[in-house]
Amino acid sequence: MAKRDSVEWTISQLETLLAQRQARLKTVTAEREKVQSILASLNAEIAALSGSTASSSSSAGPVPGRRRGRPPGSLNKSTIAATAGNASSGSQKRPRNTMSLVATLSKVLSDGGQPMSVSDIVDGVKASGYKSSSPKFRAIVNQTLIKEREHFTQAGRGIYQLKK
Repeated sequence: MAKRDSVEWTISQLETLLAQRQARLKTVTAEREKVQSILASLNAEIAALSGSTASSSSSAGPVPGRRRGRPPGSLNKSTIAATAGNASSGSQKRPRNTMSLVATLSKVLSDGGQPMSVSDIVDGVKASGYKSSSPKFRAIVNQTLIKEREHFTQAGRGIYQLKK
């Protein structure tokens, strides 16, 4: 209910206002039902003429039983461009490596022979030929060292070694 500026309402005035709003509600609800029945008949006629069960331009909401989005198995533009061999602007093929990151980290740490800092490990991984296009490769290496506890142990703050 709208707030009135310092007006005292009597109970009879409030009851009158409530009765007016209830009457308007009945009128508006009846109008909505008429419009909905007209819309339903129009949708049925459109479906009969087009041979489909619902209009694609209908804004009444999603069609029951139909999934939203791209159909399963269809390819997006970047996938099509990558498989065609001509990468479109902005897309970049992901580098492929012969060894996994965990295996490369193990090799770098075993070749070092002593505990190493994350920065030294990242330098060793890159020097070994591991390819990554990530601008945050150091964070990826750090997360891998933390996550792979069965392979690596922390010798100090930011210093890791192979698990013995």
